[in-house]
Amino acid sequence: MADVKPLKIEYDGDGTPSGIGEFQSGDTIDTTIVNASLSSLSDVSSTLSPADGDVLVYNGSLWTAASSDGLPIAGVIADSSSLDYVYVDDGGVFKKITLSSLLKTTYGFSSIDADLNQFIFRREDGASYENLIRATDGTITLQAEDDVHLKSNTGEDFARFNENAAVWLYYNDSKKFETHDEGVLIRGNLSATGSLSATTPSPYLWFRSAADGTAEINQYFGSGTGTLTVNQSGFSDASSDVFTNGYVEIPDAGVYLIDAKISMNVTASPTTASILIITTTGWGGTETTLALGTQVIRTNIDPHQAVCDYIGTFTAGTKVAIKISGDGSNTVKPERFASVRFQKIG
Repeated sequence: MADVKPLKIEYDGDGTPSGIGEFQSGDTIDTTIVNASLSSLSDVSSTLSPADGDVLVYNGSLWTAASSDGLPIAGVIADSSSLDYVYVDDGGVFKKITLSSLLKTTYGFSSIDADLNQFIFRREDGASYENLIRATDGTITLQAEDDVHLKSNTGEDFARFNENAAVWLYYNDSKKFETHDEGVLIRGNLSATGSLSATTPSPYLWFRSAADGTAEINQYFGSGTGTLTVNQSGFSDASSDVFTNGYVEIPDAGVYLIDAKISMNVTASPTTASILIITTTGWGGTETTLALGTQVIRTNIDPHQAVCDYIGTFTAGTKVAIKISGDGSNTVKPERFASVRFQKIG
């Protein structure tokens, strides 16, 4: 329990009460009954009327009364030469703080309920920035020197706002949403009750032959002198690459759907004509077959359509070609209106 010290009423030389002082060693108590009230003292508020449990608070010139409800027992009262002050609790220790147009303290504030649970607002020692919490016209502004971190009282993360960097949102202390310089990253599944849209479409490429190709045993579709109609987004110089080299470079890493629908004619019957979706280092280089579609053509008069498709993951810059092949020495000629599609789907 805090030290309890008796107070005494001090008098001027003419016997007029002048103030309140602390009993010192050697003081005596006059047995004469003094008819004086606290409000008659020169440094005590004339309206002073303390209730049971109140404490005295000095405002620099007068003593006034304030309720002590909710204040725990304090072991130490820090001294200060400042005027216009009150005592507040800081973890069981009373600290003296000053009052001006704003309430300022080097110790921090705490709000304490009847069960002695505290809400503490404290500025760290040595902080170089005046952190700000402000309410103006219905808007609350929270301004920090660096980051803003929202946590539970057990340390579980709710959200973090990093200066000049990402915003992180958590579910059950696990990061689920993160912004970055190219957009957002979502960990887990994304669902919506309405539609989802993106401002930038996923890369796609579609091209179709407007004229018959040449009869070859092996060829890359679109290479050479064939005429192609191209519709694309995100495949830079796709038409030039296909016309010149016969392959397409994947623009962005991801999962792609590739399909080819090609009508073919043969010079000898029967001929097994094949469509292959391959990765390649270029014509005559290393090839890897991803998918194969075949059609046995038993007439060299009417064209037949063959279909081949593939879904898989590619790295950016991978060269992909549609290869058309005959068997043995038999040649295959792609007919006009054959088409190929590339589309990023994941």
